[in-house]
Amino acid sequence: MKRIVLISTGQPTLNPRLVKEADALVKEGYDVTVLYQHWSNWAIGPDQELLKNKKWSSILVGGNPAEKRLSYFITRLLYKWHRFISRFIGLRFGLAELSVARCSWLLALVARNIKADLYIAHNLGALPAAVFASKHNRARVGFDAEDFHRFETSDDETNIDVKRNIYLEEKYIPQTNYLTAASPLIASAYQQIFNKNAVSILNVFEPFTSPVKATEEQKLKLFWFSQTVGPHRGIEEIIKAINLSGYEFNLYLLGEVDDIYRQKLMNMLSSSDTLHFLAPVPQQDLFSIAATFDIGLATETGVPLNRDICLTNKIFTYIQTGLATIATNTTAQVDLLTQHDQIGFTFAQGDVQQLSLLLDLYHENRNLLFEHRRQAYLSGQNTFNWEIESKKFLEVIHQTLSS
Repeated sequence: MKRIVLISTGQPTLNPRLVKEADALVKEGYDVTVLYQHWSNWAIGPDQELLKNKKWSSILVGGNPAEKRLSYFITRLLYKWHRFISRFIGLRFGLAELSVARCSWLLALVARNIKADLYIAHNLGALPAAVFASKHNRARVGFDAEDFHRFETSDDETNIDVKRNIYLEEKYIPQTNYLTAASPLIASAYQQIFNKNAVSILNVFEPFTSPVKATEEQKLKLFWFSQTVGPHRGIEEIIKAINLSGYEFNLYLLGEVDDIYRQKLMNMLSSSDTLHFLAPVPQQDLFSIAATFDIGLATETGVPLNRDICLTNKIFTYIQTGLATIATNTTAQVDLLTQHDQIGFTFAQGDVQQLSLLLDLYHENRNLLFEHRRQAYLSGQNTFNWEIESKKFLEVIHQTLSS
């Protein structure tokens, strides 16, 4: 039985893409180990629930606030120190690798000691560890680019994070045996840079089997979610659009939110009973929650470049659970909704009047709303689901291990 090690600088609950790949590999007959580091406190409990039922093994590297706290404290200090001095010394001498993630070096050491046939990095911070382990064990290595990392946080090439990411990409991606990406445009961008084939594997999930029902409530329910509810994510524009509308809506925001930002949003609304906050949940619970709403809001700023060309699990969650989608006109989302124009609309980023008119349209035309929801659900059943995308992923794995 061939062994595959997946490496991430996030937790399994926060990285459903990694979990789906690990599950698919185990089902295909591979021996799978997942290495990960702590990222968010709320995911500790859900991680424990998730991992106890998996047929693959997992190793938490670098501790967390609940266990191996000394290791967690030391790695945090070292990470902050390395990020600080890299601003003055530069990115050579291993500083790029040491400053890209809290446990990048520990992940490399642990991965090196697990002899495998293939190492898969699931984000840029894990890429040096995967390449290092593959070289040490004379194995193959793959990289899954869920984001366009070089312009993930900024478009300014003088920004230290941009410089670090470009340095790491150019050092390690040419050493990989395969490259996958989470959107066609991210795949295309990496292909142009590295002259290397990149396969697009969409951020979709297993088909959701709960057919859409017509909306009976007078106030339509709007849904937005992310790991964090915060500024520069289009939430303020949604609230402004609701205030402009002549109709009432219920807006549900799911994710971690601090009290100051929560109150800021509440103060923006004309009607205080419009806004509802939901605590973050594991991915396996998200679909049943999403399906209770009418319209999914995929708001993006379009900057930096990564936000313009990415396709997040947010928009596919809306589609697969049968919500009508209203999305910002990023290049990737326009491409998607142009090809599948019976599931929703796009609006110009920052154009709250246009967004308000789209909300009004759905409120006034419930037949259109139901038809878009029905078509979205059918798209999730027939086009956008993990049963289809997993075949593409497994084909990449088979080719990599047999070449």
